[in-house]
Amino acid sequence: MIRKSYVLVGITLLATLSACSEKSNGQALPTSDSGTSAVPSSGSNPPVDGADVFGGIKACEVLDKALEGKGFKPGYVQNAGSHNGCASEKTSFAVALDLDDKQGLGDLRSDPARTYDARLNGRSAKQVKGRDEEDGGTCEIFFEVAEKARTGVTVVLGTGGSTDEACQEAGKLAEAVEPLLPKA
Repeated sequence: MIRKSYVLVGITLLATLSACSEKSNGQALPTSDSGTSAVPSSGSNPPVDGADVFGGIKACEVLDKALEGKGFKPGYVQNAGSHNGCASEKTSFAVALDLDDKQGLGDLRSDPARTYDARLNGRSAKQVKGRDEEDGGTCEIFFEVAEKARTGVTVVLGTGGSTDEACQEAGKLAEAVEPLLPKA
């Protein structure tokens, strides 16, 4: 029951932090040129407006593939941040993935003091740090998929986890998820 509460806290934070204010400059995320897309190519770029940009991709399929071999339970549908979300957990560690085809990165509203512009494998991204004193170890990374589509990765660490640790883990998860999604 405690582990489920980590996920619920993370999902609640995702919905809450996505609805606040504007942007700031700050940390960059690691980039790499590795990985191939698990998305079948139709020979054309996805629509810019986000409509069907994910082409039927299910968040749990992507999350399970990104977490493979890392000791996480199979993902389960969790639609707090979008209508295509998934969450998973292991002891003292919860993660969530949202594939949002309605809101772009520019639509993100978060606390400017905790939001940092970044890049992820050539995509525009934003990192939103939790507050250690209030949230424990929490961090979210959002990256652009199309003008009106984004992906959000949330990491919530259990007791003793710091925001910096959560952001390191969120960066690793975002790097594993990114090549599995289409590029506009």
